[in-house]
Amino acid sequence: MPLKPRKPAQVPESLVSSPEDDWLEDTKKESCRLSDGNLCNQDLSLFVTDCAVERTSFRGSRLHHAVLRDVRFTGCDFSNADLARAKLKRVEFLQCRLTGLKSLEAEWAEVLFDNCELSYAQFTDSKMPQCDFAGCTARDIDLRGTNLNTTNFERTDLSRADLTRAALTDTDLRGAEIEAITLRATDLTGAIVTPAQVIELARFFGLKVR
Repeated sequence: MPLKPRKPAQVPESLVSSPEDDWLEDTKKESCRLSDGNLCNQDLSLFVTDCAVERTSFRGSRLHHAVLRDVRFTGCDFSNADLARAKLKRVEFLQCRLTGLKSLEAEWAEVLFDNCELSYAQFTDSKMPQCDFAGCTARDIDLRGTNLNTTNFERTDLSRADLTRAALTDTDLRGAEIEAITLRATDLTGAIVTPAQVIELARFFGLKVR
C-alpha cells in the first residue's frame, strides 16, 4: 500500500505585506508576507498561518511554543534559534539555514526541508512524521527519540547523525548518506534502506560483511 504523500503548505497567492515590527508583537499573523526582516536574538511569540516569509533572519531567537501552519519560509536564517515545543504543520523551508537549531519536544508534521542546511540541529524527542528532506546537509543532526515515521530523506547528508531511540517505521533512508550514524539495531525496525546501506548498517547487528 503506497504511503500517503505529504500535503504542501496552503499559502494564498494574494498576501498583505507585513512590516517587521508587527512580528515583535504578540498577535496572530494571517495571510501576510514578510520580506527582508531582521528578527535576530528576539523572544518571539508567534502564531502564524497562511503566510510567506522571505530572506528574513531569526538567528538566535527564541520561538518557544510557536504555532506555524501553512507557512513558507524562503531563504531565511534560523541558525541557533530555539523552537522548543513548537507546533508546525504543512510548513516549508526552502533554501533556509537551520544550523544549530534547537527544537526539543516539538511537533513537525508534513514539513518540507528543501535544499536546507541543518548540520548540528537538535530535534531530540520531537515528532516529525510525514516530513520530506530534499537536497539537505544535515551532518551531526540530533534526532534522538524523534518520531520519523513515514518521513523521506532524498539527496540528504545524514553523516554522523544520532538516531538513537528514533521511530523509523516506513522512514525512507534510501536517498540519505548515512556514514557513521549512531543508532541501535532495534531502532531500524521498519526503515527502508538500499542493499548498499545494509552493509553500512551491518555493524549494528554485530555482522561482518566480507
